[in-house]
Amino acid sequence: MKRTLPLLLIILILSGLGFAPATTTYAQETVTCDPNTDYKALYDEIWRIPYEEARVIAFCAVEADPTDTEAIFILVDLDYTYGNIESVFLYVPSLLEASPDDHYLMFLMASAYHQTGQRFECYQMAKQAVDKGFQSLPSTYTTGAFVDAANCSFEVGDLYVTTQIAGVLNFSGVPHPMSDAILSLSFSLFSINPEEALTIAQQALDNANAMDLGIDYATVALAWALTKNGRTDEGIAVINDGVERFQTSFMYAMRAWIYAFIYSTQDLSQANLDNYLANAQTAYDMNPTGYWELFVGGMVGMNDDAVVRQYGEQMMALYPYSQWYFGGFVGLYSAPEECNKIIAFADVYLSYYPEDETALLYKNDPEWCGGVVIEPESSTSDCDPNTDFEATIAELSDWAQILPVAQCWVESQPDNVGANTVLADAYWSVGEVEKSLEAYQQALALAPEDVYLLTSVADAYGALGDYEACLENVNYSLELDPQNNYTLAVATRCSHGAGDYARAVEVGATLLEMYPDDTTALYELADSYRLTGDCENAQAIVDV
Repeated sequence: MKRTLPLLLIILILSGLGFAPATTTYAQETVTCDPNTDYKALYDEIWRIPYEEARVIAFCAVEADPTDTEAIFILVDLDYTYGNIESVFLYVPSLLEASPDDHYLMFLMASAYHQTGQRFECYQMAKQAVDKGFQSLPSTYTTGAFVDAANCSFEVGDLYVTTQIAGVLNFSGVPHPMSDAILSLSFSLFSINPEEALTIAQQALDNANAMDLGIDYATVALAWALTKNGRTDEGIAVINDGVERFQTSFMYAMRAWIYAFIYSTQDLSQANLDNYLANAQTAYDMNPTGYWELFVGGMVGMNDDAVVRQYGEQMMALYPYSQWYFGGFVGLYSAPEECNKIIAFADVYLSYYPEDETALLYKNDPEWCGGVVIEPESSTSDCDPNTDFEATIAELSDWAQILPVAQCWVESQPDNVGANTVLADAYWSVGEVEKSLEAYQQALALAPEDVYLLTSVADAYGALGDYEACLENVNYSLELDPQNNYTLAVATRCSHGAGDYARAVEVGATLLEMYPDDTTALYELADSYRLTGDCENAQAIVDV
């Protein structure tokens, strides 16, 4: 029986999305099936014969019993493997209705979206798989489906979903230069274990060169990992080689991003700023609608606000789902003069992430309209030293509201440990890690043996990638209180980040034994078990 109409509909839909199949389209009416042949009995031959012949077997098995989900899956998997993405769109939605928890089907769908340029839809399917407990590879799979899902999740900006997918591939011993490069990049950008990021990046580039696949991403990953490990000159040399080799807007954008990081965290020289600006402009000139080109060109703090707005508004128009960009960009607009524009951006972002707390605050809370975090110099101009600061703060539920009150408290009572601690906590909670470190250090100077402050200083150093300073502070904190769960968690994370995996296992196991419900360092503990060769305990934690 011919099934021309559904296939034609799918082709029309895909054409409307700008997708043109790169391989031959095998319309069902071109296949003649023999009703007397048991096509399922021929399955063993499918992967040993040419695709055209194999597809006849797979397709005719489905024709013989259109309700046979196993036959449909084999047809879809065969078509996907040979680049015939139409079958994924045609059959996988109904397969997912029958098997809503099948992770591999979700990844096939994610990959099909990715290959047709639908980045957010790809990410949605990838996130759905992770949310439904994806932790290991199925017995039968095509690696490319997982690589595509990790790629689009990274581009959208969900580094948790990215590392879950790419990490499973890497942890399962399935090396792929693209997913390994993405995993390394996620570790570098999250400041998670820079040494491991460097190891993975080097392996990714070696494999990429051997396979002639994903060399550009692997090059960027290695450049970032070297830079994050303090080997800045080597990182720049690697990214320079990549730019020279590929001459693409993507490589120029990545070089601009690395210079932006160096400028903002290591060396505030005009040369680094100029290098950022020149590379960002070149990337934009080469591809003025590219995702990374717009993202890097519109980095807040690296250019005039008016220029950043120009890039940002273009970014929000083309890629409004970017988790990398929304919060920082909207913070450039001021309340109440520009609230209409701010709320309009928030509305668009909420259409992708309806429960995003920050976007909801921008939209609904007048105190947040504009998202401007008030700096100490301006926030204290109306500071009343007679304020009952503790009572005022107790009535506030949002750290962005607490911050200016805490600033006034510290200005009025600079030697008050509680005031400095609340200010530090507020900075930390709104993402101002460097300012939080300064405030924690000020509080610690007033109370040098306070375990919470010592651990908070260590945590801030860890978040900034300075694991040596982190361990120095957290080790002293452990001497004072060896059973403090916060201190044990930070000690686990910083030991892992510093590459002392045996110590991370020792401290992390103690934390898990004493506080089984504390999950703040489970990733570092599991990864440390893996890196010390104890895969059984690593898998036990992953299974939890």
